[in-house]
Amino acid sequence: EAMACSETALKIGTGPKGKGYSKLFTDMNKVCGGVVEMCEVNTSGALDNLTGLSTNEQDVGLTSVDAAMYMQNGDENIKELMAVMSINHNFVHVIVSTQGYTVETKKWGGISKEVTTEYIRKFSDLRGKTVALVGSGQFIGRKLNDQLQLGMFLSDVATDAAAFDMVKKGGAHAMMTVSGWPSGPVSGLNSGENLTLVPFDVVINPPYLVKPVNYKNLGVYNVAAVGVPNVLMSRPFKAGGEKATMVSRLKNCLKSNMVKMQEGSFQAAWKEAKDIENVYGWNKFQASGETRTAKK
Repeated sequence: EAMACSETALKIGTGPKGKGYSKLFTDMNKVCGGVVEMCEVNTSGALDNLTGLSTNEQDVGLTSVDAAMYMQNGDENIKELMAVMSINHNFVHVIVSTQGYTVETKKWGGISKEVTTEYIRKFSDLRGKTVALVGSGQFIGRKLNDQLQLGMFLSDVATDAAAFDMVKKGGAHAMMTVSGWPSGPVSGLNSGENLTLVPFDVVINPPYLVKPVNYKNLGVYNVAAVGVPNVLMSRPFKAGGEKATMVSRLKNCLKSNMVKMQEGSFQAAWKEAKDIENVYGWNKFQASGETRTAKK
């Protein structure tokens, strides 16, 4: 059971325990917990965190740029959020069965039938197929389906495990899950489960980009995956106020420890934080210019 946050702590919205955002929080707390008291609020991820920020249940939250851009259209509070910094990318992982799936075609006026096995080898093969979506994949899967006009049949599934199972049992042709690289659930698969990752092979517009990812456990290397930038978002706190000061401290602390986080035994995600000030055109959090003294 999650601990209740103390009133004085900075409440940070993450995602499910053990997945990308939650792991980033663990690192943030390890490095900057002595400078800013922070508390993790576990959610289902990017969309949930935008809502939590909008309703004041969180002070800061991890989210993706595409979700924020989409959600601001219907919510004034989300439009007013401030981007503290950009971190890593979340990648869309498209998992299919290595066994393929069977297709029956009737012949001779329906008297006999022919059974063939077909395989999904790349993203564009999902046209018209049934795809299970997990977490933030439920949002991005729909965006990609609309943007690329693939006519996929999309079904929302609660967990990665349940979606992997659907693919194994033929209940879906593929599943999409979203996480930073490497993805905990995808790294947990083994080759005996007959699941693999297929490459993204379609042209896509910003803020999306395509980058290669590797999963040694599945024997896949340099597989093109769609990535979307992650940002640390804050509510628009009054300059000089307690919360604004805490957010500034957190940003300054992360900034001054970035090399340590990239080179130490922390999440690989920090290595992707090349240009943390690039927040993709979003309103930028204005640090209130206070200088912090390191705690002894």
